[in-house]
Amino acid sequence: MGNKSYFETYEKSSCSGCRACEQTCKECAITMICDDEGFLYPQINEKLCIGCGACKNVCPMSKTRKDESIIRIYELQNKNQDLLKRSTSGGVFISCAKYVLGIGGVVFGAILDEDNNAILVSAYNETDLEKMQGSK
Repeated sequence: MGNKSYFETYEKSSCSGCRACEQTCKECAITMICDDEGFLYPQINEKLCIGCGACKNVCPMSKTRKDESIIRIYELQNKNQDLLKRSTSGGVFISCAKYVLGIGGVVFGAILDEDNNAILVSAYNETDLEKMQGSK
């Protein structure tokens, strides 16, 4: 039984690790498993799966756009040269993150641990943001 065919045919590189499939499964048949690089991928428990297809229906990576035309493209770059030099996203992340902190929000991002593995962390102040800058 089960919805095994969807998970057998998807490409690992096509999974964003968003956990939508796991969160949607009413049978709790999907768990997210870390690979050797720390990225999450779905693993289905065939004994629990009822084959409803909810996981496939919610998966953003299984959707195809109806209109493939590009309407607009935006390019952003931070005007602050110091922030730009320390950034890999054109300095856009740090500007957006500072705005979120400024309105009382929390920013989540990746840093590298001592073994060079990317891990998700939260920032409540600008000092914590600096660790999130740069390529992972």
